[in-house]
Amino acid sequence: MVYLVLDLDNTVWEKQELDNKSYESVSQRIFGRRISLLTNPITGERDRDFAKCTNHDIWRYKLQQVLDSGECLVLGSTPIARTEEIDIGELVTKLGIAAVDYVVRAARIDEVVKSYLIPNDLLALSRAVSHIGVASSGARVLQDKLLRDLGFYGAGLERGLCSFAEEGRDKRSLVANSVQRYKNIYRNRPQTVVYVGDSEEDMAATKALAPSASFTTDFRAVGVLTGMTDEHELIAAGAHLVIPSLQGPQNLKKLFVFLQGLNHEG
Repeated sequence: MVYLVLDLDNTVWEKQELDNKSYESVSQRIFGRRISLLTNPITGERDRDFAKCTNHDIWRYKLQQVLDSGECLVLGSTPIARTEEIDIGELVTKLGIAAVDYVVRAARIDEVVKSYLIPNDLLALSRAVSHIGVASSGARVLQDKLLRDLGFYGAGLERGLCSFAEEGRDKRSLVANSVQRYKNIYRNRPQTVVYVGDSEEDMAATKALAPSASFTTDFRAVGVLTGMTDEHELIAAGAHLVIPSLQGPQNLKKLFVFLQGLNHEG
């Protein structure tokens, strides 16, 4: 019994421009200054480090860039000296709300989201697993809308098994929450969980959830190269399989065969 869990951003789809607009919109409204996702908010230099982080971590990282520069950061009329003084979880939720507004105003969804995985291919993968869920650091209001509008809930993905930013601040807790949802619905734990993601943190999450007194489930990690992490970094972080992306018949076949093999191990 294999339970497939998917990361979303830079794994199932890419939406950096949409996310960047959301960061700029929320930061302007909350702090009175524009903080970009894609560039350093002080120097304007291109920034790539954010792609390996959750949205909770990105907010802390971006706000710390401002504080480290010595520039003033104000919340309402209150000067902020430390990121701990800010409700990061609320900022993540506001990101999702802002992004939904951009999605609603777009003429077509492919204007704001580039898909790496299409519903029909996910449906084909579902034949090699018992269930499919999500562990994503994006806000529920946005990710849930995109999954619904793009047709993933009708292609093997189960909405009740999806865990988003509101359920955890790191990938370990998000994957664990998705597994707990599985247990709550099906009254037992999956024998094997396969988490597919694009970052070192995604791979490390499965290592942190290795079998223990609280988890008897076997965790495996599959890395994709559609993020900012290369193959060697993914393997070093714990990937059991690395594929270029979730696009194309060859890549999907490799993942399908890997999933089938785990079923035979069980």
